[in-house]
Amino acid sequence: MRRLLLMRHAKSAWPPGVEDAERGLEPRGRAAAAAIGAWLRAQGERPDAALISTARRTRETWDLTARGLFPDSEPPKPRFLERLYLASPEEILAVLREEAPPESRSLLTLGHNDGLQSFAEALCGGRAENPADARGFEKFPTGALALYEIPGDWADLTLGAARLTGYVQPRDLL
Repeated sequence: MRRLLLMRHAKSAWPPGVEDAERGLEPRGRAAAAAIGAWLRAQGERPDAALISTARRTRETWDLTARGLFPDSEPPKPRFLERLYLASPEEILAVLREEAPPESRSLLTLGHNDGLQSFAEALCGGRAENPADARGFEKFPTGALALYEIPGDWADLTLGAARLTGYVQPRDLL
């Protein structure tokens, strides 16, 4: 089994005159990203690869999450992919199939809504063993993270084949 950690960027600022892709995190988002990283570390999650949208807010979310997750070691070197910027569920699936390192056992993917929320539900066929984990199907707020077990290789990933094993959002932690 492989692990997929699917995360939406943390809360971003909306400064006037700044293009969408260049919006950074607001203070609450910075705290949330660090908290998610610490939570992942406490859960024993250690992604060995990361695929991140090129938007500034996703890059900042990765930096802060990685600091909380790897406080005493080097995090995996992320790959920043333009294809993940505002990607549809179909594009997210294609990115995972084509860009996930074949040797990776645990992958963190960081992107945006609306595509991310739809992908999160479709990936497990809308099934959650724990009803609290299904919260992400209705709303996948900024900073939220869903955890999946993935059978087989990344290149063979299909919608409905994953098992949702956890879900957390910043308000659960802050």
